[in-house]
Amino acid sequence: MMFEELFSRLFKRHFKSSHFIAKIISVDKENDLCIVQEDEGVAIEEVRLVAIEGDYLSKQVTYPVIGSSVVVAQRYNRSTECYVTQCSEIESVKCQVGEFNMLLNKDGFVFNGGKNGGLINIRSLVNRINRLEERMSTHQHLANGSPTAPDPATNTPLTITQVSEIEDSTIKH
Repeated sequence: MMFEELFSRLFKRHFKSSHFIAKIISVDKENDLCIVQEDEGVAIEEVRLVAIEGDYLSKQVTYPVIGSSVVVAQRYNRSTECYVTQCSEIESVKCQVGEFNMLLNKDGFVFNGGKNGGLINIRSLVNRINRLEERMSTHQHLANGSPTAPDPATNTPLTITQVSEIEDSTIKH
């Protein structure tokens, strides 16, 4: 082993930089923590996914993909005070601003828990309403007490609108 390589290894162990690259081993979404593994194979537990600790009404948390690479910063150069600053791959992002929240993942956006279902596709809804209005304006009436002959081309049965026809399920609110 060359002197430069030995010196580099010794320097790296005793004078750690304030940032290093690690691999995500596990993610704890409930507590916004993760376990990372350094290049040397050393696992570091309780690495924060949010740099500032506390119960704040507003915050943003990026959840990295397990197995992906992250940049970890050490607060005051202490290995017990670590937090993730960047991710090579993102599993999801949670954002809280006051009483409003948003979750973004591969399935789409969910606003405020998604209790109201998907966002309406307004063009689809307007097209369906327009067809219904056209249909209603041309429906058959009684003439002299007896019904007129139905026109099969314009009097096809109405279909019930399904939520999936007018909903964008990738955005929930």
